Amino acid sequence: MPEIKLPGPMRMVWGSLGCLWLAGIINKGFYTTAIILLLFVPVLIMINGETPSQMRKLQKAPHHTEPSDSSAA
Repeated sequence: MPEIKLPGPMRMVWGSLGCLWLAGIINKGFYTTAIILLLFVPVLIMINGETPSQMRKLQKAPHHTEPSDSSAA
């Protein structure tokens, strides 16, 4: 499957400002789109902060050690 390139956070901010501008001119429904775009910015920052190799790396569970006989009551 091909990799999807997500937009950068600044592009989302500019898109949100454009939606706010359109809400004042065309339709009040663009306010909802502007808010949704602004709420998505932290998610994009978190996703873009990780490299693809970090996202693909399997997370290993911490090793569970059995308690020793002296710690058992």
